[in-house]
Amino acid sequence: RARVINIPDTVRIISGTAFTTSDYLREVNIYHVEGNNAIRYWSDEGVLYDYGALDDQPEDTTWLTSTLQFYPRGKQTDNYEIPDRVTTIAAGAFERNKGTRAVTVSTGVTYVSSQAFSGCEDLEIIDFKAPAKGEPVQELTISNSAFFQCGNLTTVNLPARLKSVSVKNYVVDKR
Repeated sequence: RARVINIPDTVRIISGTAFTTSDYLREVNIYHVEGNNAIRYWSDEGVLYDYGALDDQPEDTTWLTSTLQFYPRGKQTDNYEIPDRVTTIAAGAFERNKGTRAVTVSTGVTYVSSQAFSGCEDLEIIDFKAPAKGEPVQELTISNSAFFQCGNLTTVNLPARLKSVSVKNYVVDKR
C-alpha cells in the first residue's frame, strides 16, 4: 500500500501499466541523479510526465513538451491544473482516480488519449482553457472514451479549438 514512490531520473522506461494496481498511491516523484544528462521523466506535485526519448538533455527543460503519463489514483485535490508544456494526456493517465474533483487542461494540450479520465468517480468538472488573446491556437483532439464511466462528471468546458471528439466520450453514467 505504498503512498509515495520516488524514482531516480536515470530510469529509461516506465511502463504505462506500472502503477495500475496502486489504488492508494498519492505521489510519484522523480529525483535528480548528479551527472545524469539524459532525463526522460519528470514529476510535479506527485504527477508523472514523460519528455519522450532524449539522447541528451538540454540545461533548460522549460521549453520541452511532455506527456502527462500518470496521475496517482489516490491523489486528492479540489482542482489540478495541467502545466502549459504538456501536449498529450496519455491513455489511462487519470484512470480510476478517487479524490480529484476538477481538472483544468492547459492550452498546450492538443491530444487527450483514449480512457484518459476513465472511471474517475469523484471528477465533477473538466475545464479546457481557451488561449489568451494573441496566443497561437492549437487544435485539440479527444479520443474515444476519454471520460468513460465518470459518473459524477457534470461539466466539461470544451474550447473553440476543438477539432475532433467522439460521442462515446459522454457515456458517463452506468446507473
